[in-house]
Amino acid sequence: MKFYVIIGIWLLLFTPEQLHASCRLEGKIRVVTQNYPPYVYECSNELCGIAYEKVKATLEANNADYEITSLPWKRAVSEVKNGKADAIFTIYKTPERKQFLAYTAHPLVNQVVNIYSMSNKSYLDILNSKMNIGVVNGYSYGSHFDNMKGFLGNRILTVITPQKLSQLLESDRIQAFVSDAAVQEHYFKSEKIKNLQSKFIQFVPSYIAFSNNENRACLLELFNNSLKNKSQDQTH
Repeated sequence: MKFYVIIGIWLLLFTPEQLHASCRLEGKIRVVTQNYPPYVYECSNELCGIAYEKVKATLEANNADYEITSLPWKRAVSEVKNGKADAIFTIYKTPERKQFLAYTAHPLVNQVVNIYSMSNKSYLDILNSKMNIGVVNGYSYGSHFDNMKGFLGNRILTVITPQKLSQLLESDRIQAFVSDAAVQEHYFKSEKIKNLQSKFIQFVPSYIAFSNNENRACLLELFNNSLKNKSQDQTH
């Protein structure tokens, strides 16, 4: 009985922020991502971007010793899957990834996925046509398009980076490609494609997720609290 009284007094003496601070990260936190503007990209030999700044702010607010490294996407996923990295962003939820990653309760960013082509065809008409469609190797594009990949079969052509998609379109090796709207808008600033049409596919929340190691529970707590507060803040 005395034990429970002591615990009750202890809880009353500390604020939620102080209790939150009792979560301690072990060692250097290694976070992996990819070059994916405007969410993450290099500027003046450093990383920056919408998603990068959110992750950096949360880690620094909790006095974490950390490094954020930009890698090719498939390698980034492999490193967090194998426990060589503690966290990865920005990443969609898929059934396969949920087997080895723990996701935050709130998204890091919300993304818009479109299909792009020189045609006026609707999204469904493009799927039902004979048009070849470009995607980035290892990317998810949300449940709707991902579930159609089996139907599309060898009409899917994969590339390594999003920049290659518009190049293949202009050379007519593909007649359409799928991409995040903000990413394509960023690239279009430097390479305009005449008569390019976009058709909406799906809104997809994108997350930061964590590997299965000793820091998983603490990182989840820190980022869940941070993202919950940001979602309630009308300025974000």
